[in-house]
Amino acid sequence: MGEVVARPALVGRLGGAARVTVVSASAGSGKTMLLRSWLSEAGLAEYAAWVSVGRDERDPQLFWLGVVDALRRTRAGSALVGTLTAAPDLDGWTVVERLIADLAPLQDRNYLVIDDVHELDREALQQLQLLIMRASPQLRFVLATRHDVRLGLHRLRLEGELAEIRDPDLRFTLAETEELFRAAGLVLRGPAVAVLHERTEGWAAGLRLAALSLAGHADPDQRLAAEFSGSERTVAEYLLAEVLDRQSEQVRELADAVDHVVSEVESRDLTDVVLVGHSWGGYPVTGAAHRLAGRVAKVIYFAAVVPEQGTPMIDENEQYAAMIRQAIAATPDGTVPVGLDAVEGVLMPGDPTPLQKLVSQLLLPQPGGYMTDSLDVPPVTKIGLDAAYVQCADDIALARPGTEFAARLGVEPAVIPGNHMTLLTDPAIVADALISALESRQ
Repeated sequence: MGEVVARPALVGRLGGAARVTVVSASAGSGKTMLLRSWLSEAGLAEYAAWVSVGRDERDPQLFWLGVVDALRRTRAGSALVGTLTAAPDLDGWTVVERLIADLAPLQDRNYLVIDDVHELDREALQQLQLLIMRASPQLRFVLATRHDVRLGLHRLRLEGELAEIRDPDLRFTLAETEELFRAAGLVLRGPAVAVLHERTEGWAAGLRLAALSLAGHADPDQRLAAEFSGSERTVAEYLLAEVLDRQSEQVRELADAVDHVVSEVESRDLTDVVLVGHSWGGYPVTGAAHRLAGRVAKVIYFAAVVPEQGTPMIDENEQYAAMIRQAIAATPDGTVPVGLDAVEGVLMPGDPTPLQKLVSQLLLPQPGGYMTDSLDVPPVTKIGLDAAYVQCADDIALARPGTEFAARLGVEPAVIPGNHMTLLTDPAIVADALISALESRQ
């Protein structure tokens, strides 16, 4: 869901007089969405360099090469910042000194926006501190992080050159919550929206999940009121029950999932369709692509299985096969539940515990037929369809490495930071990767 709520007070603080603005807040609080909205609303695309730090970034040289590249894509940086390539004797300190010199003539205000600063190691943080303290005053810094990092910014705070935006600032007000639901096409008339706002404490991710779960209901206000009024159930429990209520009992086999995708495209008479499959979703998009070949422009596999003809997902990995068969046999409806242990150890290792718990409560048990059925069709590239593969660097959830699945398509994978569930924790970087994959030709 891509609805953006105007937040002029926060946008004003981002574009204020402070030399450095730190946005320090938990996962799902809306940091990245706020920053991207600010840049778009303020028309700063040519004046802002955006750098997303990869999970567990341990090579300062790679980070600083990314900073140089981002600055060179700005209007001023394209003329001032020199090109730089990786070399064994090139270190971050050298890069910082070059940037200080290159950007000294900067005449107009420009911004260096660094997302996920908390992933930088100690040396890279020290180098960033040097750049902040010595760079041209026309270069402003906006740093997004999940927790405070050691940057030695106390002097800037004393001088009034440091602005800080934290969790309480990012929480949606009741008015903003109502605007979010209106932007999602939901008209809520009763007090239920106020209850939802209170239960989520204005947490951006929780509100967006709730809006997504209510979309399509004939009377979302009545539904929300029935689930929340006078109840002590958590938001996560509500959302789980809500999605479960809406799951079709008819979609139990792989063929059902393929039929659903085909029906969605054909019923709307869509053409030039881009199909994107994530995880097991590689199966239904592959089956649908074969049936919709004349309507499909491209198939993108994002951290997904690329099916081998005649092979069900359960047989892609012997260890997985044993666990899945055991899970199917243990459940009365033949589904495969996804517990907290799987989220913590496989799907989202290293992510904040509250987020892991929320996701584990929201994940639906998967019908066993999804895992045990196969497709009697070759990879989509074999029938002339364009395809791309995007993998996450720290993904350990797939039955095989992403490079092996990409090889089935005959393409080179694009690699982005993060784990299997990066689409939840860093949707912006996933969106950028999907757009790049769409625009590229293999």
